Amino acid sequence: CDDLLTEMTNLTAKQTERKSQVKEVMSALNEAQQSFDTLKAADITEIRSFAYPFDTLGLIDYCMLIYLDHPSIGWKDVSFLCFLSRSIFFIFK
Repeated sequence: CDDLLTEMTNLTAKQTERKSQVKEVMSALNEAQQSFDTLKAADITEIRSFAYPFDTLGLIDYCMLIYLDHPSIGWKDVSFLCFLSRSIFFIFK
């Protein structure tokens, strides 16, 4: 019985910690969403102007796939997202 009580106490502590972590992540996610909302066509043009984009840009595209709940996330998907953003830019240019 004591073992069960100890395990329940540990699980409660872990649950509290996880809730705190989720709160931090949601805060960061909301901040990222607000940043995405401020993107303009000129920003996409600037990204496209790099012959060899920074690793950070690939990471941003990767994060966009996660945010958009894409079913698979790999380099092909990130490349496709880059292609898609270029295509959208030309459509609305």
